[in-house]
Amino acid sequence: MLIVSLNAIGKRLLELRSKSGFTQWEVAELAGISDRTYADIERGNVNMRIETFMNICNALKATPNEVLIDPDTAADNHAKETEECKKSKRFPIYALTLNEDSHSYGTSGDRANASIDLFDALSHCSPHEHETALSLLAVYINSLQ
Repeated sequence: MLIVSLNAIGKRLLELRSKSGFTQWEVAELAGISDRTYADIERGNVNMRIETFMNICNALKATPNEVLIDPDTAADNHAKETEECKKSKRFPIYALTLNEDSHSYGTSGDRANASIDLFDALSHCSPHEHETALSLLAVYINSLQ
C-alpha cells in the first residue's frame, strides 16, 4: 500500500534513520538541507520537493519505495518485482538517479553512467513501479501549487 500522508512519510523516515544510526543533523547534512527542515519533514509538518525527497533517500541509502510503500506489503512486492527484472533483464524504476545536469537520467550501480530516456524506463517497469513513479510525480506537482 502506498503511503501518501506527510505524517506517515515522516514516521517512515524516522524509522529508516533510526535503523541506519544517523542523527537528524547527519541526514540533513548528507541531503543538503538544514537540520531544522529535516526535523520538520520527519514530524510531517512540511512538504518537500522531489529532489529533496530523493536526496533524503540517498542519504538514508533507501529507495523511494522503501519510504513510500507500507513495509508489511513491500517484501512480497519487492521479491516479485526482483524476479520479474531478472527474467526480463530490465532495471527497476526506483534505481533511476537524476544526473548532475538535471536533464538526463541514469541507473544506479553498474549502469551509473548510462543515459536513458525516462519515458522508456517507465514503459518497461512493472505496474507497481509505474504507480509509485506516478505517485511521486503527483507529490512533486502538488508541492508546486
